[in-house]
Amino acid sequence: MNRIIRRKSEYKKSIWPGGTTTELLIWPEKALYEERNFIYRISTATVNLPTSTFTSLSSYWRELMILDGEIELFHESASRKREVKLSAFEQDSFSGAETTTSYGQCTDFNLIYTPTYTGSLSLIKPEEKYEIEKGADYFYYSLVEEMQIRFSDGQTAVLGKGDSLFLQAVDQMTIQPVANTYSSSDIIAIEAKISNIKR
Repeated sequence: MNRIIRRKSEYKKSIWPGGTTTELLIWPEKALYEERNFIYRISTATVNLPTSTFTSLSSYWRELMILDGEIELFHESASRKREVKLSAFEQDSFSGAETTTSYGQCTDFNLIYTPTYTGSLSLIKPEEKYEIEKGADYFYYSLVEEMQIRFSDGQTAVLGKGDSLFLQAVDQMTIQPVANTYSSSDIIAIEAKISNIKR
């Protein structure tokens, strides 16, 4: 199992038509978002315009969670139309092939992955214990000034706000996140889980 800590200063930032985006992780590591040759990608993005159209990603599925602000999404494909309103920590799951228009301004957290994988986003609370599944990949994004992730094998990882921990091809174990600094929220991190359907 690989355990990789990435600091906030190490991320790749770029512009998209509706605002800015920060690439937190792309896998494989040498893949490029622009070439659409990645298996999965995790990012945050700001939606600064009152109305914007999401980038088309026809070969991928998307999981999106709002970190702050509010947004209304309109999804349209050949077979259906759907709309959803999201506020902080609410999420939506949709095909990147859909035409998606957003109304409102927010910061969001994104997981994009190929259909040969399955992905999910979860909220992490302090002091609770979480079981992690053997063979899956996990990504933790800290929302607090300092947090510690304790592993059942005795190891620990310390993250600052905006830092992340990537666990690749994990072993079966338990983790326990702890907030080392005061937080007014009972949510201290976002977890992204990605599994190969064929494994």
